[in-house]
Amino acid sequence: FAYCMTLALKVRIGGGTNTAPVCSTWTWVNRFTSQRSTFQPLGAVHLKSVTSANEMVSRVIMTLWILSARRVFWVLEQPVNSLMEFHPRFQQLLTTGRIYRHFIMMGKYGGLTEKGSWLYSGHSWVSDIDRFCTTPDGPDQPPSLVRRSADGKITGCSNLKASQAYPRGFGDAVQKCVAKNMRAL
Repeated sequence: FAYCMTLALKVRIGGGTNTAPVCSTWTWVNRFTSQRSTFQPLGAVHLKSVTSANEMVSRVIMTLWILSARRVFWVLEQPVNSLMEFHPRFQQLLTTGRIYRHFIMMGKYGGLTEKGSWLYSGHSWVSDIDRFCTTPDGPDQPPSLVRRSADGKITGCSNLKASQAYPRGFGDAVQKCVAKNMRAL
């Protein structure tokens, strides 16, 4: 965490960052285990994986506050079904300044699947990212990310882990968005 803070302080004023906290305990696939809900976003705090994820979000939010104070463009990405925005620290972030939320489909940036995602940012021009999508129609035949057993149990497929990695087109689009709006920073 200290190393992360050091890196945040080294980003040039007017620079840009992309943050993607691990979403595994925040999405619907893990709700039974994590026991997260909009009313209980911190979930089953007796589980190490849930507690670690809660701490991670608090640390990410602290990092975003530092980046904001330094006038650094930041983007935080989460899948559309993530409950992360209900975490108390995330709620604090939403009330301490203007935070913009923009919907994208990761498949339009070269992702394996459509993967609907929310992008959060302290800058309204996060929506400019739409101008730089690399695959406007998305993937031709996206792979399945989950498997349903005969008894209705849902488990993640090997493709689920692979969907966590950002496609190159997304990184390029964030960079172009920052470059286009550099003067505003």
